[in-house]
Amino acid sequence: MSKVNAGATGRGAEDPSSSDPTVAAGIWIAVGEKIGKSHLTYAQGAAAEIVAAGTIGAADVLGLPVSTTHVLSSGVAGTMAANSSGLQLATVRNLLMAWVLTLPMAVLLSATLYYAFAKVF
Repeated sequence: MSKVNAGATGRGAEDPSSSDPTVAAGIWIAVGEKIGKSHLTYAQGAAAEIVAAGTIGAADVLGLPVSTTHVLSSGVAGTMAANSSGLQLATVRNLLMAWVLTLPMAVLLSATLYYAFAKVF
């Protein structure tokens, strides 16, 4: 009978949703290649993670809502720009559009839904 390391979650090691560092590294490589024109280095990944942790921590202390995805993506873009690796401009444009449109679209959609629900209920 084979043993499976269930860990704290009770999930087996073969479960892809378990916290496997190689899965996380693969995700970061994919993110780095989508944002930048070259592979994400360990130094770039570490810098982006440290900046993201600090930014998210500061936002938490100040009670400000932030998107971890936006913060991490910005950190990766910053390291790519600092390293002169080059940025995928189409991806950066999409990130900028997401930052600009998220808040007003959420406000508009929630106001519209509230108005519709207020009429129905």
